[in-house]
Amino acid sequence: MKRVITHDDAKELFDYLQGKTISLVGNAQSLLEKEQGELIDSSDVVMRINRGYPANFKSHGVKTNVVWMNNRFVGDKVIDDYLRTSKFFYYVLQGGNSKREIESCLIKGDLYNWQDVWETHKPEMKKMPSQGFVIIYLLYREINCKLNLFGFDFMKTKIQMPRPELHIHRDTSPHDFTTEKHLVEKMFADKKEWRIY
Repeated sequence: MKRVITHDDAKELFDYLQGKTISLVGNAQSLLEKEQGELIDSSDVVMRINRGYPANFKSHGVKTNVVWMNNRFVGDKVIDDYLRTSKFFYYVLQGGNSKREIESCLIKGDLYNWQDVWETHKPEMKKMPSQGFVIIYLLYREINCKLNLFGFDFMKTKIQMPRPELHIHRDTSPHDFTTEKHLVEKMFADKKEWRIY
């Protein structure tokens, strides 16, 4: 496992993703109702966000190459067990309110960060972008790939969270999921080989 921290790490990650078919697996509980595990695992690279880890083979698959983790979830036993026992290639820690918590140059502000993404999409985007949106936008701008999106329903259903106090309601969320859905659909319409499942 390589933690992406420096500019060289980020370049290595970007180079690794170029030209690949990528499954990006999100947190939506609605994914548990589908049997897309084999399709997810058939991609060259499987990227998982937070609780998008393989909770169920039939719905989530088992393959993992890249993990994007919000620092709020570090310390949760289920996630810690997953991080300790999984054999993936790259690990990006996101979020946090201090320099100590924000480790990766991808989100510190000197390469690629949510504040820049938000500024790019104002005034249409009324609230800060979600982690998932930032990753999709990064892939859209930086990586020549074929992207398949799973477990993203923009808060139509609850998000899988490790602790009840972390649950957020769509109406009180710090993110603008209605606008994010619209913007993601525009990105996917522009990339003819990209698919939302």
